[in-house]
Amino acid sequence: MEKLTPILSWSAPSHPKHNRTMRWYSMFFIVILSFASYGAYTGNWTFAILMLLCGLLYPLLHDHVPPKKRIEIYPQGLLFVDTLTRWDDCTGFWFVPTPSYTELHVEYREGKKQKELKIQTGDIDATSLRLRLAEFLPELPNRGERLLDIFIRLCKL
Repeated sequence: MEKLTPILSWSAPSHPKHNRTMRWYSMFFIVILSFASYGAYTGNWTFAILMLLCGLLYPLLHDHVPPKKRIEIYPQGLLFVDTLTRWDDCTGFWFVPTPSYTELHVEYREGKKQKELKIQTGDIDATSLRLRLAEFLPELPNRGERLLDIFIRLCKL
């Protein structure tokens, strides 16, 4: 079996590391304490304890640098985290530009489910990446960032 060489490949995080300030942490803990106080005030102690646990665990679990993931583009499909997705299974791609990075989204089918692959473009030029992907997939320019993703990015969650 011959070894295929990728047309294009790069490594980048699938989501950004947010730089949170002391103001962000202060606002976060005020919101958490407000929810916990509401739970205590209404007698819902389970909710109050859950909010306090979330407030303690969230910064600990999310204060890490996301690992870089490798993506390779071949004439047969794209390889992302050791999983090959054939072009026949993909429905299209689009880019989401943000102030600090550009994110590539590829929509594909897995069985009957529609799924979405997201990865930052890293040091790859988005224009050359767009031209390469357009050889295999249609660009979906009417797609953009989902509302939940916008909320997560703006709140630095």
